[in-house]
Amino acid sequence: NTMKIIITWATWFIGRYVLSHFNNWEHTIYAFWRNKLECSSPDIVYNLWDIRFPLEVILSTENIDVFIHIAGDTNYTKKQSDILETNVHSMRNILDVANRYKINHFIYISSSSVYQWISWYIREDYLIQRENLTNSYALSKYLAEQKLFKELDPKIKLSILRPRAVYGEWDRLL
Repeated sequence: NTMKIIITWATWFIGRYVLSHFNNWEHTIYAFWRNKLECSSPDIVYNLWDIRFPLEVILSTENIDVFIHIAGDTNYTKKQSDILETNVHSMRNILDVANRYKINHFIYISSSSVYQWISWYIREDYLIQRENLTNSYALSKYLAEQKLFKELDPKIKLSILRPRAVYGEWDRLL
């Protein structure tokens, strides 16, 4: 059974990995990136989309099985207003797509930065305190999660993943 999958930030480090995993199966993949894309598979529909703006592309389907939202600004040294624009305020455009295309499962790749290094061992029931989020990146990821909890259609299954220290060949921060 083939699935229809949306992946944002599809040509960056995590996105390329996720894309390659799904590309081994016969799924229809709508891959988004904010720069020009090169199509490498007939099963991948590449599109330009800067998530800070509404999606103008019309997909050839009404139903999407999985929406994997990887896109986000990871540069915690930027001005807070810039990182909030990309990671939080752009969520209105992501939510618009999720609701318009009747998403079944929304997966948001967040960050373990929301825990602000309180301990090496984090429990699932740990309560994140907004006032403890001391850098713009952690705050933006937390606020994006909260926006999803409040505004995503409750009929859509939501999974939030918080990986730690994921970086690619171009990353010079870690």
